[in-house]
Amino acid sequence: MDVEQDNGDKELDGRVADGDEAAFAELYGRYFGPIYDFAIRLTRDRNMAALVVQSTFLRTYQRLRGGGPQSPVRLQLFAGAIADARERLRGRRKADAESDEPFAVAEAVPPNVALAAELAGVAWQAAQELRAHDYELLDLSVRHHLDEGELAAIMRTQPQSVQSKLAGARDTFEQSYVALLLLSRGRRECVDLDFMIGGAVWSAALRRRISRHLQSCQTCQATRVRDPGGIEAFASLLPVSAPEGWQGTMLDRLQESASTGAVAAAAASGRGPGDALPKLVGGGIGDWFSQLFGGGGPKWPLFAVLGGALLFVVLVLAALCTVGAFDDDDQVSPTATLTATATGSPTGTRTPTLTPTPTETAIQAAPTATPAPATATPPPPATEPPATPTVPESTPTVAVPTEIKKETPPPPTATEAPIATP
Repeated sequence: MDVEQDNGDKELDGRVADGDEAAFAELYGRYFGPIYDFAIRLTRDRNMAALVVQSTFLRTYQRLRGGGPQSPVRLQLFAGAIADARERLRGRRKADAESDEPFAVAEAVPPNVALAAELAGVAWQAAQELRAHDYELLDLSVRHHLDEGELAAIMRTQPQSVQSKLAGARDTFEQSYVALLLLSRGRRECVDLDFMIGGAVWSAALRRRISRHLQSCQTCQATRVRDPGGIEAFASLLPVSAPEGWQGTMLDRLQESASTGAVAAAAASGRGPGDALPKLVGGGIGDWFSQLFGGGGPKWPLFAVLGGALLFVVLVLAALCTVGAFDDDDQVSPTATLTATATGSPTGTRTPTLTPTPTETAIQAAPTATPAPATATPPPPATEPPATPTVPESTPTVAVPTEIKKETPPPPTATEAPIATP
């Protein structure tokens, strides 16, 4: 933490809040280089980095003019750059083809300039293999000298969490750096390593193999100790410079947008502050819309797959509805099956019969007492329950009797229920 620098920034913050445009220009000149270098290393795209820088400084200007308690301006700038870069990178498949030359330039600290350049290239390649969040922490800690408390304020988390994640990022970076270093320099001195690598290309599997070999090879361990470490090589990387004239042009447009009220117009229309600026380079919602929906491209197969999956789901649901898969089982209506049966000639013995007749209203069946027949068969006891119709188990029926007749029942028809004879 640079206390003197923060005190100087606070003085400029107060002047910007009072409307001093010269103070804002001084802050801009102080932090343009670090913010541009951080943005372009995150995005690997000069045009996108310029948009990130414009949006970041414009948001910071708005906060300073709004008054109230302010965090250190450099923390506001780095936090804004991270948020804006993440938003613009979301959904992008890969970085544009930018040369690694401006990213791998190092200070000539070692006496051997060629070695410094080689180590810088190795350090930059190892840094690119980190996840985006890990790279942000490593770059801010090693190259911009922010402590864990400041990193926690930028990432909006606890210092303990930052400490753990930063330690993991350093370990991962160091492992990749050492493996790459041995791949480029160690195989000249270690025959076993050279034989093991052979013609293999760099990959995560090859990195693990080299790391395992290093644990038991004294020659490679000596090579590792002799050359500078990964963190040292990464810290020696010089900032990437913006194209000539960009810094002044962006400052003019920032001040013009702030003075003409373009920021308020952008907020009213739902755009971001950076989109209110006159574009120094291509980009914006129009370009994004045309890239997403215009001219086909690799996104249309994804849309076709999603559309086909949606159509399949609709067809499956329609088929299930057709077969009644979603009907309520508790409301299933009983089904009456009418079976015609043939009866033989009436016998001399009169027996009580029930003749069910289907009607629109279901009436509870009630047996009627009949006189005992004049035969040897004794009548049933008065307390014996009345005879109930016998229905075959294989054919369920529903009997809805409405009237009991004493006369001989009519011949059965196909629309009547069977006669039950006790």
